[in-house]
Order: sequence, then structure tokens, then C-alpha cells
Amino acid sequence: MAGPVLLVAWLAAVPWTRQRAVSAWRRGRLRRRWDRACRFAGLATVNDRIPRIVRHREVPAGDRLMVRVPKGSERAELEEAAERVAAVLRVRQIRITRDVERADLAHVDVVRRDPFDGTDPRMPARLPWPWRDRRQVSLWDPVPVAVDDMGDTITLSLPGRHVLIGGEPEAGKSTALSAVLAAGALDPNVRLIGLDAKRLELALWRPVFDRLVFNNMGDAIDTLDELIGEMDRRYEHLEQAGRRSWRPSDGPLYLVPIDELRFYTACEDRKAREAFNARAIDLAARGRAAGDDPRARDAEAEHGRGAVQLPGSAGGAVGDALLNAGCLRHDSGRGLGHQRLQRRRDRHQHARRGVAAGRRRPSPAVQELLPE
Repeated sequence: MAGPVLLVAWLAAVPWTRQRAVSAWRRGRLRRRWDRACRFAGLATVNDRIPRIVRHREVPAGDRLMVRVPKGSERAELEEAAERVAAVLRVRQIRITRDVERADLAHVDVVRRDPFDGTDPRMPARLPWPWRDRRQVSLWDPVPVAVDDMGDTITLSLPGRHVLIGGEPEAGKSTALSAVLAAGALDPNVRLIGLDAKRLELALWRPVFDRLVFNNMGDAIDTLDELIGEMDRRYEHLEQAGRRSWRPSDGPLYLVPIDELRFYTACEDRKAREAFNARAIDLAARGRAAGDDPRARDAEAEHGRGAVQLPGSAGGAVGDALLNAGCLRHDSGRGLGHQRLQRRRDRHQHARRGVAAGRRRPSPAVQELLPE
């Protein structure tokens, strides 16, 4: 008898065996509770079959399951019963999405906790930017900009897209913009042209910019004119080459971050405002295929009250909208499918050592903002 007891004690003392045993116990417990919850929710078929768990993975917010719907049932019935299942499981929320390959499979997220409260060691208060140790990157690759509550990295493909970053004050707009700027600074084949009405957000990145304009409408209009001229030259090149889109071998990408877009689009000077808006619309509408990539950041898109003003048809040219943490806690956060950016205290999570690519290095002020 002493032998089995010692063996169990030894296995429990080994960390990896103890963790595997605890995980197996949790999976078994979840399967039993899931079966009971489905029966209470009325999901059993006439043959007494219920949606079965075929795959399970623990995530910071709780559990991510793949469930097979039995014959005679459908995924919509599981979605309708999600609240009842969540009540039986005593969890925050049940999210259900259809598998893109098979109609009988559904992805179920069992949300038990808020992973961004800083108590979960798998989701610490300060998350390092995945590209922080890289010396050089390509902006043609998807750029990591955030994490969702399942612990998955949210990436953004920049070439050929226009992005509007919005959110409540202190929601993390600057963090999202900083991730994009750091990626652009790490790519030696990117030209950074910035507009910063506050002389604050982009000013800290002055060493990596090829040109930076502040709250001067004349300089901002001249900058857009130069970009439009470059865009027209590139379209002439594409026409001669018989192609429709820009390639990495054709030349550098232009990354154009605009901080406080409303200052320029709602300027008190009517002539200057109309001139800027006309050029911004032209650049947003035609610049995609030519490798001109505007990024706009503006404040306070809160609870249906849009403080962001886009000129004319420019709103239709914005391909992506990043709604930050302050908005995504509420119903207005449907734009990313319940994914939210890192919380407000996770600001400026970009690389300390990676922002140099040849001639580009962060200023001392930027270095102070970057985490170790």
C-alpha cells in the first residue's frame, strides 16, 4: 500500500505531472457540467443526444470549446440556449460561432473572468509587443496591435487599407497608433509622413518621420498635395507596367498617421477646411493601390455619439475601425467581434530595442515611454 501512495505523492510533487492531472480533472468536470447544462437548457434531441465537446482549450478568459451538434439539431438552437447554458454553468457569458468548414461544428467560448484585470498570470498588466526584439520588419506582414480576451493576438494588415482608431478618452488609442508607428519605423522601406494637431503624440516619434506637420493647415494641405502628386506618379508607373496594385519591389510604402483628425476636417477656416477635406477624400479614395496608407486617430467615439468627423465620402473609404477598450466594454464594441484592445494601463507597449532600422531611432522621450 505504501508503494502506490509514494508514487502518487511523487507524481503530485512533479510540476508538469501535477499540472496535467489538474487540467484533466478540470476538463472532466467541465464536460460533466456542460452535459448537465445542455439537458437543463432543453438541447437534448429525441434520441437523448446533446452537443458534445470534441476539443477543449483553456484560455485567459475561461475555456474555448469545439462542440459537435447532434443529428436532428442545429447550431441556431445552441445559440438561442446560450444564456440558459451560461446560467447553469454559472459563468459570465457563452459565445457561439459557426465553424467555417463544417456546419455541425461550433466554437464555444466560456467566459468566466475578465482577463484584463491583472490577476491572471497568463494575461499580465503589461504585455510586451511581439515585435519588440526585431531589428527589422516588413509592413507588408500583418502587424500585431492588440490581444483579445481569449489571449489571441489581433493583427492588422496595413497595405491597401485605411484605418480609423477611435475610443473614449484614455481608452488606448495612442497605444494602438504606437504599435503601427513602431512597425513602420522598423521597416526601412516605409516613408512616414505625419500630421499631429496636438504636437504631442507624433512629436515623440520625430526622429523616425520623414516629414511631420503640426497644427498648421497650410503645411497640412501642402503635405497632402505632395502625397497626391506621388500617388499620381505611381499610377502612371502602374499604367505603364500594366498592373493594378503596388508591389514591394516597386518602391517604399507611405504611412500617413493623422493624430486628432477632427482638427483638420473641422477647422474654423472654411477655405482651409474644404481644401484639406477635398485632398483627404482624394487620398483616401485613390491612394490604396498606390501604396499610400492613411491612419487616422481621433478621440471620443463613445456610446453612439460620434465625435469623429470624416469629410464627405471619406468615411466610406475607411476600411477598418479599431474601437478601443473604453468602447468595447459596451454594446458599441461590435466592430471587432467582442475583441478589445489592451486596457488603458497597457499604454505604449511597443519595442524599446526594435524601433531602430538603419537611420531610425527613437528619441530619448520615446525611450522613456517604452517598457523594458
